[in-house]
Amino acid sequence: TVHGPPLTSGNNIIAALSRPTASIAGTSQFGLNLRSNTVPLVGSDPTGPGTITPATGYDSPNQFKLGDGDVVASTTGATDFSTLTVSYLVNISPSQAIGVYDTTLTYICTASF
Repeated sequence: TVHGPPLTSGNNIIAALSRPTASIAGTSQFGLNLRSNTVPLVGSDPTGPGTITPATGYDSPNQFKLGDGDVVASTTGATDFSTLTVSYLVNISPSQAIGVYDTTLTYICTASF
């Protein structure tokens, strides 16, 4: 799972995308995905012999989203190693307030037996 707030600078916010959305230059957007993208050209598809897969909403190339507490990847059982690349998207509108925007995202990996 991923946990954390959207990008902020004081009281100014770049809102997280609540549903999978394409990059739109000139529009304030903040999101991520776990796939290889062409617009923008960033990221890579999962690699390795394991069976972990990006979760729905984080699994489509060129589509980004971010929900606090969302599952971003999972597997249905014991698996070998896999490498997942998290790609972040940030766009701003011309009216976005000037500032230093930041956030802290925490990834939690939970095993169940």
